[in-house]
Amino acid sequence: MRTIIAILLLGLALSFVSCIPEEKVTTVLLPEEGSPFVAIKVWVKAGSQNDPEGKQGLASLTADLLADGSTTEYSYDEILKLLYPMATGYGAS
Repeated sequence: MRTIIAILLLGLALSFVSCIPEEKVTTVLLPEEGSPFVAIKVWVKAGSQNDPEGKQGLASLTADLLADGSTTEYSYDEILKLLYPMATGYGAS
């Protein structure tokens, strides 16, 4: 189950990143041989400084929706219950 969730999170991250210009994304891979842990960080070089005039808070709202959203199959609370036994999580800041 842990592997499935890790693959789903990686797929989500990659699909999100594919929509962003390459110069705005930083990818860092730090593999540790033999480790069972999976960590995925996606840094997008965008934020409140990129909000259009009159739409302040757009970057923050988008990040919150990506981090706190649900799917057509699971609600946000159900996703948290699935992640809890593995001490995993995701977020945006």
